Amino acid sequence: MTDALARVEHAAVSLLVALGIALIGVPLALTLYLSVFDEKLILFPPHAYTLDWYPAIPATFGAPIWTSLQLGVAAVAGSLLLGVPAGIGLSRAIASAARGWSARCCSPPSPSPASPSASRSTCCWSASTSRPARA
Repeated sequence: MTDALARVEHAAVSLLVALGIALIGVPLALTLYLSVFDEKLILFPPHAYTLDWYPAIPATFGAPIWTSLQLGVAAVAGSLLLGVPAGIGLSRAIASAARGWSARCCSPPSPSPASPSASRSTCCWSASTSRPARA
């Protein structure tokens, strides 16, 4: 990749990140601005300054916030209680299956009574390159 192309790509990614931050941040800033003034629309300069909204938050939204917190804690606890043992079980099953496969395919070759050359392992790159002893 050329240096100019890398600079253009970096500028495009930076522009997209800045656009995303603006799309999220501007409405939040306007909401905060509107919450401290006594106006329904944004007016410059604001006419009345009030913090009356903030003491009313716990009384109005306390029960729903508490319910949301309880549901969140229950969901996290349930997913941990089910997910951690399931993950451990899956990792052990996968590991034991992999050990069994490597033991079958990648074990050092042993001479077979029927054909010594047919007993060589060919399914793994790490198969032994030693040859059976000649009699």
